[in-house]
Amino acid sequence: SSVTNARMWRLTEAHNPDRMDKANWMSLARRVCDTDGALVLGQAQIGQIKEIQSYTADLDLFRTGILVPHVGFLLTMLCLFIFFVYMANELSDCLTFFEALLAIPRTLRRTSISRCTGALKLRSISILRLTLLILIL
Repeated sequence: SSVTNARMWRLTEAHNPDRMDKANWMSLARRVCDTDGALVLGQAQIGQIKEIQSYTADLDLFRTGILVPHVGFLLTMLCLFIFFVYMANELSDCLTFFEALLAIPRTLRRTSISRCTGALKLRSISILRLTLLILIL
């Protein structure tokens, strides 16, 4: 993965004394983090740093000067909102199913199903079967 590759690059190449800028005494890692445009080595890492910075930078709303918190933060909140709306819908469906189960007449004996105009109708449900359905819910 790219995280593993970045970690290996940092441990092997970024702090290697042979890759250090001897004129300014700056490591390759420091120059990459500063997005030094004069670098020959580390251009892929600079591209990754710029991508991370664009993801975490403040968003200028329609170029009006109104700054909105980080793009990544907004995307995360949007995804969480959609997830919670979906989960609320699922919970609502489960509660509706639970209400429907409780509305079925109960008997101590067997579940009773009858045919009514070509369709099956659940006339009553045994308490054991009802308990099992509620536990599965």
